[in-house]
Amino acid sequence: MKKKILDILLLPKSFYERLTDKRAFLYIGILLVGIRDMAMWIFAGNTGVFIDKSQPELLRNIAVLAMFIIVIGAIDVLFFSLPVFDVFKYFYKRTGVLIDGRGLIKVLKIYIIANLLVTPVNAVTYILAPEITHLLAETTTLAIVLLILIWGSIIWFNGVIVRGLLMVFRFNERLKGIVFAGVFIWGYMLSTALDYIFHRVVGVLLK
Repeated sequence: MKKKILDILLLPKSFYERLTDKRAFLYIGILLVGIRDMAMWIFAGNTGVFIDKSQPELLRNIAVLAMFIIVIGAIDVLFFSLPVFDVFKYFYKRTGVLIDGRGLIKVLKIYIIANLLVTPVNAVTYILAPEITHLLAETTTLAIVLLILIWGSIIWFNGVIVRGLLMVFRFNERLKGIVFAGVFIWGYMLSTALDYIFHRVVGVLLK
């Protein structure tokens, strides 16, 4: 029963074993992650960038949004995956085993897949997040549900990445706790950096 639940939430191990180094999905995936990131930012109380705007302002914001979809998508995917791949490559070198760029492409795909899997839950939390103060005042139950969704999606997201990495690089399952901690910390640092970019750059250019 536990195995079936994990296979549903984290995808079956055989799925990761079948990942290829073909790049077609990679480029599409980066765009999808960019669309996801920008959509989450808009849901989180920034819908005003497209409301009550003149036609020139609206067209300008659409053009800027399209640019940021590409830029943010690439930053999100590459800045997470490249350091993670380098760490795994370092440990492989110490064992005398070399891994090439095909491993990097698989890491990139794992990160993209994890993002897409948790997007529906993230959409709900980002829509409700601006109302959390109101929810706390109205009912503690709704606030607790929101917090469970937020932390549940974070654990789910990192769990997908960890399972993918362990399968692709064939690391011992006993190391999943260490891998999870590393992935969680690096993901948190990246999300903090992205929040800064959204606040200092995206929020300024999209207004």
